[in-house]
Amino acid sequence: MGLARLELGMLGFTQQKRLAMSARSAVAHLWFRSLITASVVLTSVLFAEAAVAEPERPLQVVVSTQPLLRVIQSVAPTGSVEVNVLLPRAASPHDATLRPRQLQQLVDADWLIWMGPVVEPYLQTWIQKRQGPSLDVTTLEGVIKLPPRKPMEGGDPHDHDSEAGHQHSGTANFDVHLWWSRENLLLAADAVAERLIALRPNLKPEVQQKRDQLQIAMQQLATEYPQGGTKIQPFAVFHDGWQYLERDLGQKAQAGFVLDGELAMSLRHLAKLKQHFRTHPVACVLIEPGMNTALVGKVLPDTPTVLLDPMGWDVPSEGIVPMLRHAYESLARCGRAGAKN
Repeated sequence: MGLARLELGMLGFTQQKRLAMSARSAVAHLWFRSLITASVVLTSVLFAEAAVAEPERPLQVVVSTQPLLRVIQSVAPTGSVEVNVLLPRAASPHDATLRPRQLQQLVDADWLIWMGPVVEPYLQTWIQKRQGPSLDVTTLEGVIKLPPRKPMEGGDPHDHDSEAGHQHSGTANFDVHLWWSRENLLLAADAVAERLIALRPNLKPEVQQKRDQLQIAMQQLATEYPQGGTKIQPFAVFHDGWQYLERDLGQKAQAGFVLDGELAMSLRHLAKLKQHFRTHPVACVLIEPGMNTALVGKVLPDTPTVLLDPMGWDVPSEGIVPMLRHAYESLARCGRAGAKN
């Protein structure tokens, strides 16, 4: 009887031991599974954080001039591109020189947008060294190219030819200020949008949305300032760079002439210009930054001036619509009280 009890006790102890071992095994198994699950979760989090920490890099784009930067701003989503403008403020696109850093940017950029060899001959050699794509806006299908105007009434043919040689290399068979045409700007915006989508397909919805918004804004601008429907007083220009803008508004400068701030104006030339404006009065003069306003005053004393930058540097807001609106509003102020600036 005692032996039976002992065996029964031993059996109970063994079962308890086995149950304890089984419990420990179950706990260990659960702990191991929890560890694996935590590892998987941690790995997923780390991968997710890595994906957030390393977003797609912005496209590196080089443009030759400020108006082309405005075209990109009008259709590119915020943060999708980094743009470098080669031509600094007040520099001429016809005889500019590039610093080594700019040359490297030009060669390395994902994309280059320029105005072509006729307008910007200084870029031609370097563009040939590029491996990436380039866009010459002047070659876009449907781009409007107005013929160069002959010197307008009041201008000195010799002076105008001299200015044309300085500003436009004397070789263009079209007026090179293409960016003041609404149609040309929309063509350029379409080309930029198409290329952005080709380079970054994931940007397509945002690019298309911005392109649609631009179209609406440009239509609204055309409604506010229709061709021939905007009342603008007769005006004179000192640089014949506004033909496309005049065409869009259905206006034409009353006279155009060039004054070289570094050369003394002959008395004969001064008398000729004064005589012209006595018979063809103007309400204002369209001038540009850096122009010698003292010489302007000799020709048209007490005549209001309207300051406009042909490259659009004087407009702080981004995009092409603010640039055009500023120019239209400036011309509409011509002749009004307080127009002088």
